Amino acid sequence: MRIAVLGRGLSMSVGGTKTYLEEMVPWLPRVDTRNEYALFHGSAAHRGRFPGLREFFLPRAHPLLWDNGLFPFAVRRWRPDLIFCPKNVRPWFLPRDIPTVLLVHDLLYFPLRGVYLNEYAAADVAYMRLFFRAGIRRAAMVVAVSENTRRDVLEVTNIPPERVAAIHHGVSPPAEEALTPAALDRVRRTHGLSQPYVFYPGSLSPRKNMARAIEAFARIASRVPHDLVVTAGKSWKDRPVFEALARHGLRDRFRQLGCVPSSELPALYRMASLCLYPSLYEGFGMPVLEAMACGCPVIASETSSIPEVAGDAALLVNPLDVDALAEAIWRVLTQDALADHLRRRGLSRAASFSWRACTERLVAVFEEARERGVPSRLRCGLF
Repeated sequence: MRIAVLGRGLSMSVGGTKTYLEEMVPWLPRVDTRNEYALFHGSAAHRGRFPGLREFFLPRAHPLLWDNGLFPFAVRRWRPDLIFCPKNVRPWFLPRDIPTVLLVHDLLYFPLRGVYLNEYAAADVAYMRLFFRAGIRRAAMVVAVSENTRRDVLEVTNIPPERVAAIHHGVSPPAEEALTPAALDRVRRTHGLSQPYVFYPGSLSPRKNMARAIEAFARIASRVPHDLVVTAGKSWKDRPVFEALARHGLRDRFRQLGCVPSSELPALYRMASLCLYPSLYEGFGMPVLEAMACGCPVIASETSSIPEVAGDAALLVNPLDVDALAEAIWRVLTQDALADHLRRRGLSRAASFSWRACTERLVAVFEEARERGVPSRLRCGLF
């Protein structure tokens, strides 16, 4: 079987789709020698980095043109037996007679259980709702990145449950050279991290709940020497975060690093006193696993997919309860035994998530999708 993989996500600066492709794609030819894979992408930085796969490099273009022009044209020329679309939607102009497997990271474009988080601009929401509906109708199989996301898919569509499989991401252990004393010192000096810190990797959009996290941190800030360090750059509707910083006089204790190289993340996790991840909704919650794999204690939300990923290896709290957030931060920063317990449990938990296992399950879904073929009639109702 010839399988085409849509790899436009490799051109993103950061994000779950890019991480997924970078980590999963190299495993395809390792775990599956029966099928032939071709990766279609436009990232010059990734050319030649995936041995064992055919590679079709397509020029950079607007995402709408790339997905619905360049990629379908190239696919029609190669004529695969199956198409894998790992970014929530199936491009409109792909051949309708070729089965598709659609990967769903999250459904933030829809209300879920009566709550709409307003995470994206109206034009993006309209586009994604339209193409998600079309993709679901035509998908032979849908892969959700967690059981929680699988439930979300079934909530907002009428797709038969047997067509939706939940496959967890893996996580790669940090490279040894990324955690040497010299590497840690280099990252510390690069970002001027002179104080101990609480670390948050992600954006400052409202869904990430950082305004409440700052309210919580403010309640203990006078009793600890820590800064609050985040990787976020400019984010969607991030004004409440900076208003909270100003209101509590914490601007000098807030370090915004912006987009950092992935090679620096292990050091940033390892040097942190804890990783704080108070998000209101996650399709999977990759930073939780990344922090655990680097030996960083984790405080995270008890919502959406996060408990499914974290298990009993993180301190889980109600993300809407500022008092609970403040108490959890205080406990981890002041109780060495608790922090050490979370480190040990986190390392063990992270070791149970592997990209090999993720890819093996994905290949099994490819085989099932090939057997099912293109759905002849698949009704899909939203809301």
